[in-house]
Amino acid sequence: MSEELHAKYQKLATAYAEVKQKNAVLKSAVQELTQKQGQGSAGMGGGGGNSSLKVSQLQKKMKEGEQALRVQAQDMDALRFHNQQVPTHVREIRQLKEQLQVC
Repeated sequence: MSEELHAKYQKLATAYAEVKQKNAVLKSAVQELTQKQGQGSAGMGGGGGNSSLKVSQLQKKMKEGEQALRVQAQDMDALRFHNQQVPTHVREIRQLKEQLQVC
């Protein structure tokens, strides 16, 4: 029993060490990318900030467009419903007109 636990512990410790090493490599890669992006935008006179501004403006416009589209779709559904009701109302009015003419 003790040997099984020891073997499991060794496997776990080995796996932990591998994951810890991979994490360190990924961390350093992220730091390098962050530094490169920082240098790139500074070297371009702040152009990186300008592009992020453009992206946020485009996202805002896209959200506004989607909202307008939803409103128009709701209006269209309401108009379809009312258009479906029109023939029924016309029939009822004609029936009332005929009833009034008979009297």
